[in-house]
Amino acid sequence: MAGNYARSHQPFSETPPLSTLPHAIPQSQFTPGPAPTTSVQEDGKIYGLVIDLLDPNTRESALLELSKKREQYDDLALVLWHSFGIMPALLQEIVSVYPLLSPPNLTAHASNRVCNALALLQCVASHSETRQLFLSAHIPLFLYPFLNTTSKTRPFEYLRLTSLGVIGALVKQNDNSSVIHFLLSTEIIPLCLRIMETGSELSKTVAIFIVQKILLDETGLTYICHTYERFYAVGTVLSNMVNQLVETQAVRLLKHVVRCYLRLSDNLRAREALRACLPEPLRDQTFSTLLKGDMSTYIPWYATEKPLLIDGIPDHYLALAAPVVAYWSLSLFFHFLDTRDWKVLDKYRLHPSSEVASRNLVSRSTVVYAVFFQHIIQTVLGLYWLTAEAPTRVPNSVAVHRIASTLHTPAELLGLNDPVLLLSVSEFIYWWAIPALQLLLSMFIIDTWQYFLHRAMHVNKFLYRHLHSWHHRLYVPYAFGSLYNHPVEGFFLDTLGTAVAEWCTGLTTRQAMVLFTISTLKTVDDHCGYNFPWDPLQLMSGNNADYHDIHHQIIGIKSNFAQPFFVHWDTLLGTRMTRQDIELRRKGLKNKTN
Repeated sequence: MAGNYARSHQPFSETPPLSTLPHAIPQSQFTPGPAPTTSVQEDGKIYGLVIDLLDPNTRESALLELSKKREQYDDLALVLWHSFGIMPALLQEIVSVYPLLSPPNLTAHASNRVCNALALLQCVASHSETRQLFLSAHIPLFLYPFLNTTSKTRPFEYLRLTSLGVIGALVKQNDNSSVIHFLLSTEIIPLCLRIMETGSELSKTVAIFIVQKILLDETGLTYICHTYERFYAVGTVLSNMVNQLVETQAVRLLKHVVRCYLRLSDNLRAREALRACLPEPLRDQTFSTLLKGDMSTYIPWYATEKPLLIDGIPDHYLALAAPVVAYWSLSLFFHFLDTRDWKVLDKYRLHPSSEVASRNLVSRSTVVYAVFFQHIIQTVLGLYWLTAEAPTRVPNSVAVHRIASTLHTPAELLGLNDPVLLLSVSEFIYWWAIPALQLLLSMFIIDTWQYFLHRAMHVNKFLYRHLHSWHHRLYVPYAFGSLYNHPVEGFFLDTLGTAVAEWCTGLTTRQAMVLFTISTLKTVDDHCGYNFPWDPLQLMSGNNADYHDIHHQIIGIKSNFAQPFFVHWDTLLGTRMTRQDIELRRKGLKNKTN
């Protein structure tokens, strides 16, 4: 068996997050807890689905539904095992994909289906009354061809991971001596070692968990340390993982590696060998900050580990829908105020309501149609710009500890040797400082883009006459007219500028959603026609509804180009105009006349 330990394979290119797997290994797999009860009606549904497994025509849908309900029904394992023909049906699903393993032709659909069957086997493997029966039938051996695959594609990765989950369900129990004895009689150790060396981070974690459980059993420890070849195989893989962890800083995986070394040191012969071959990063301070600080557990209120913010709706769809919803929600609120004759609003209105109809050169219906068209263009282009694939990035905890590692040397020079303080500072930088900087930089890029392009459209007569003059048909701005532009201007000024800001700052899809929504709300608010002293969007900077209203008047049409956030470019380049400037200019004209 030892000869199989040294198989070498190329590493996987990516690690799919657990929450995105079609059959993610549930947290309860490694943390037992009380199972919920079900109603009689629910029992009937479960029994009906189990019966459907016997019919090849209904089996696929039954597998999917039962895999979803396996944690909600505590006796599902018993029903599956003791129902006539069910276990053979599940094994038939497994065996049916063997021809697709070599050469590797497994499709996502086939992988999903067999993973559903594996999820039900995991349920049987984890139940105390069916676990031994499961072993006696040698069912785990049916999974080994899946663990022996090397393809890097996602269908194969999901297949290996779900298969590992079944073995993990077997070894997680405390009374698992019979399980360990069974596994030691098979090829599970070399299979797990290969995955620990070449698999995705998640697969490595489950594989090393299985090896750790084998080591914790006295028989397993003795078996691995009995010959040099076995010990060398395990030690070599653990050493390679340590060297990889220097770069990845995956703390959960590191803890499993450390626990394996600790357990190996309980054997006298292994302990002597480890004195010479223990990896250097475990001897020095390479992982000191990572391990002393423990895994970062701080998660701010705004963060979530959910793969989708709203179940069933991809985040990039939300990022495109959010600004549209925000636009019309806030616009309709201000339109409601516009249609009220409440006297209390008069002191906040920048123009009497009657001026909207008398001074504007375009009807409200035309504005609505134009804005709808702008949103359609914006959404269609956004579908090409944003993708459903999450960008490759390191886990949050790894990113935090990388920041801590970067700050470690400067902190030591300053005499700051408290690892807890260092971790807290790193968490603040990662969760607050960096996102805030990204958001502010995005706002700066949007302001810069829109200022110079907006100003160019006023300076260049052709651009103004054929493009920007559309927007200035609204002499008296109102909320839902804020995106009333020529379609070409709308694309270059609003859509493209925001996309450039999102790309330059490396925003995630969810950060982009926030940026798009805030930018939209600010644009609507700047055209709302009200100067509310308590409006947070008007309080955030001097670039507010009153400021932009000046630009829409004849006297200020060559001023106040800045939008939508701040006024720094107007201030720096001398194009800022305030109400006081208007009064001074009018007084000057009056004096000249007199």
